[in-house]
Amino acid sequence: MRIGLSGVSMSDGYNVIQYNLFEHCDANPEIISVKNGRNEVRYNTFLNCEGHLTSRHGHHNSFYGNLFIGDGKRKGMGGFRIYGNDHRIYENVLENLTDWAVNVDSGGYDGGPEGDVYTKEVLTAHWRNYRSEVSRNVISGGLGIVIGGVKTYEPVDSKVTDNVYVGRNESFITEKAGTNTVIDGNRSIGSDEPLPPSILERRKPLTRAETGPDAP
Repeated sequence: MRIGLSGVSMSDGYNVIQYNLFEHCDANPEIISVKNGRNEVRYNTFLNCEGHLTSRHGHHNSFYGNLFIGDGKRKGMGGFRIYGNDHRIYENVLENLTDWAVNVDSGGYDGGPEGDVYTKEVLTAHWRNYRSEVSRNVISGGLGIVIGGVKTYEPVDSKVTDNVYVGRNESFITEKAGTNTVIDGNRSIGSDEPLPPSILERRKPLTRAETGPDAP
């Protein structure tokens, strides 16, 4: 699924993508590719998909209440990969993935703190992250959260707060580049420790009956 286009990615879409079931969607590494701004992607289920939900272009996108479940075996099963300014990833559940649950990646182009420094030639680039927020997500098994990568421009002013890793992994947050990211309130718990009812409710995947043409 693609939302927007590179050439018009500086416009705002105000789209809401919700209550969809993505199952074994392996054809493209971007299961959903968001290419404009101010969209919400929420309450979707991703079952055994090789790929990521990617904020490829645009600013001010929000991703919350989604559930990712992998098989823990096949390569390339990830969660979120983001570029651009002021994105929020919160209150998602990500289980048994084989790639990063959240990737706040470095960029190959710096569009500035306001995201307004560009020509049409750079609209297809991977833009630097400014002020991304990753909070209150629950990650169970597999890889965790990564900030930065191999591209030139590392993330700026990111916040990674109050996330929970189930499975006793004290190093589930990785910084691959020197950043000024605020990392606070994150914790790792044992797999046998009870989770709050609010989190247990979020771990229930959507079914085909709930999302198909005959769904209530």
